[in-house]
Amino acid sequence: MAAGGLFLTGAVINFGIGLSLGLLTVMLADVVDYGEYKFGTRNESILFSTQTFVVKFAGALSGFITGAGLTLIGFVADAVQTPGTVLGLRVIMGGIPMVLMVIYLVIYGRFYRLNGTFLLEVKQSLRREGAVQPVEKSR
Repeated sequence: MAAGGLFLTGAVINFGIGLSLGLLTVMLADVVDYGEYKFGTRNESILFSTQTFVVKFAGALSGFITGAGLTLIGFVADAVQTPGTVLGLRVIMGGIPMVLMVIYLVIYGRFYRLNGTFLLEVKQSLRREGAVQPVEKSR
């Protein structure tokens, strides 16, 4: 039963990660449109290549932080873990990500403005200027 719960937890977490990566790509496209709206130039290549670099760097950094965290809580591979280590694993795998997600949501809610009527205004302005062509539906 414990393995099933762990599998389900992992599936839910990875589903959320997949959704956030998809949303990030859509949001970056909106940022490209906003850049054109504000500055008159489209910089997709710079923005998306920077995003790729940041994702690669974050992956490397997360590996380092994971290793440091496991060392900090006293994790020993192929051994029965102490109650303190098990608690540390729960904090590393659950508590810290939940706190960071709340911080992320607060920052997003407070500072991300490319949504709703403002985003529609940006896109309509670009269409009026002929910068963005509406996508035609295939028949």
